[in-house]
Amino acid sequence: MLPVLIAFVVSLSMLPGLVGAQGLSPEQQKLIREQIYYFDYEEACNVGSASIPNGTPAQNGKAIYDFLTAPGRLTPFQAAGVMGNMVAESGLMPQRLEGTGLNDITTAEAYKTSGSTKGWGLVQFTPGSKFIDAVTPMAKANELGTQLTFVWDQLEGKTVIPEKLAGTQLKATTTLEEAVLAFQGNTKVGGKYYGYERPLDQAASVKERTTNANVALAAYGSGAGATSTSSTVVSCGETATNGTNIAKDGYALPVDQKFYDAKPSDFTKPHHHYAAADIPLATGTKVYAMHGGKITSAPTGGGCGLGVAIRGDDGHLYRYCHGTDGGSVLGAKKGDTVKAGQLIMHAGNTGNSFGSHLHLEIDVDKVKVCPQPLLDALGKGSSTLPNVSSLPRSGCSYQPS
Repeated sequence: MLPVLIAFVVSLSMLPGLVGAQGLSPEQQKLIREQIYYFDYEEACNVGSASIPNGTPAQNGKAIYDFLTAPGRLTPFQAAGVMGNMVAESGLMPQRLEGTGLNDITTAEAYKTSGSTKGWGLVQFTPGSKFIDAVTPMAKANELGTQLTFVWDQLEGKTVIPEKLAGTQLKATTTLEEAVLAFQGNTKVGGKYYGYERPLDQAASVKERTTNANVALAAYGSGAGATSTSSTVVSCGETATNGTNIAKDGYALPVDQKFYDAKPSDFTKPHHHYAAADIPLATGTKVYAMHGGKITSAPTGGGCGLGVAIRGDDGHLYRYCHGTDGGSVLGAKKGDTVKAGQLIMHAGNTGNSFGSHLHLEIDVDKVKVCPQPLLDALGKGSSTLPNVSSLPRSGCSYQPS
């Protein structure tokens, strides 16, 4: 077991030069002042294992919280109870080997080659091979999403290593403290919880794991009992159906219509620092081409992360940033020709990003223009769309701090 306590919450004083350097918007600065430094804070969606990439402890924490609090899973305090244990076990790092540093990476392949019997992974599977051997191909065992899905399936009584009793007891808890114990286990000290982790010392580690859980709940759940900072929770990652993303005049919304219907302001709000748009989206949300054209770069790399750049049929450049899989979606790889409304990637948090969202840029004659008027018109189903060449080149961004 790895006694590690990760501090998820940060203050402006802990991020020297960040606001000025990155040109954070007042909205983003407000989140940081409130000790929440991720950007996607409004949706907790049921995301598949393949759509959750490995990140920093804080990025992993947000992804884990969203996964565990998706519809039909756990309450916020129950999810935090699980996370409190995970922090103690691995520091929320899926490639963590027992006894190694937080930033030390041990791949599943290296673990198997070494013949180790130590704990490995997000929940310190012991030995790590009992989990790794259950995953095909082995490389998938390294991924946060794969490990989360496996743990959840265990709690549901599935997989080759079911933990149905732990899952049933966890779901019946009514306080954060009970959730911590239900996932840890305390039968060795006379308690009623069989547990999932079941450490050798079931007394001394409770305080640490409970502290971790409270920190996680404050950072990702906005306090005890919280489900979301928004009154509207939209599901994501669903398969598009006819009518959800219809191209008009050769253009289409870059996401399903339901996201615009739920919160139009996400598509019209100013971007930070320069002409562009940031649309908050949960990791794994489908992203479509706004306009047909040829993919010139995928993944884009740099600050754009695993994004996609398309030279549109109208001659303009469309750049979609921070995806989880830009460049690997079938039919949307570098050199491919895509149509408006075609799936090109899934939203994520790669590159220079503070949380899962879609960063959208449109370049006209190598000058960035404001996508917001076009997004708004598409979302409203307007009969006339603004000409891309005539989109404003200023007025859609916050002034740098």
